[in-house]
Amino acid sequence: MRAGDQAPPPYPIVDVHVPTSMVGDFEKKWEADDNQQRVQQLEAIEHRLAASDEMLWASVGPLVAKIEQVTAMAEAAVCSLLALFVCNCVCAFDFQMGAISGNSALKAGL
Repeated sequence: MRAGDQAPPPYPIVDVHVPTSMVGDFEKKWEADDNQQRVQQLEAIEHRLAASDEMLWASVGPLVAKIEQVTAMAEAAVCSLLALFVCNCVCAFDFQMGAISGNSALKAGL
C-alpha cells in the first residue's frame, strides 16, 4: 500500500474446482440392488447353517445317550471287578494268615 491510496489492494482470487461424483444415480441403484442381493444370500446361508446345526444335534443326541449308557455300564463293570479283586485279595490274605497261624500251632505242639 502506497501512501495516499484510498482503497487497499484486492484480495487474490482462488479458483477451486470440486469434482463431482463419478457415480450417478443409476450406478447407486445398481449398488443398492447388489447389496440387497448379498444380504439375501447371507440370510439364506445363515438359514441353511441353522438347519444343518439342528440336524447335527438331532443325530448326535442319541449317540451321546448311548455313549453315556456304555460309560455307566463300563464303570459298573470296573467297580464289580475291583470289588471282586479286593475280596479275593482279602480272602487270600486271611487264608495265608490262617495257614501261618496253623503252622505255628503245629510247631508249638510238636
